Amino acid sequence: MVAKIVVFGEKHLIKGDLPDEQLRRVSEMIERKAGKFSEKYKGISKDKILLLVAFEIGEELVILQDECEKNSKKMRQIVKKVEKAEEIC
Repeated sequence: MVAKIVVFGEKHLIKGDLPDEQLRRVSEMIERKAGKFSEKYKGISKDKILLLVAFEIGEELVILQDECEKNSKKMRQIVKKVEKAEEIC
């Protein structure tokens, strides 16, 4: 898929495996976060703003991966308990 996105008011064509709607959502997230950092840190370069955006998204990803792994472990424990309960019945 190819999507037209806007970051810092500049238009870009992005090729990706995601559907257009998801690429649009990613673009909006980047623009929103870039705006937030631009307001908070006035005067720093676009490159540094985008680096902050990348780190924040990376942090969010790591947190979600940890939560996913924790939930997977819980699910495996529940499955084991259900399997044991079925053996008893």
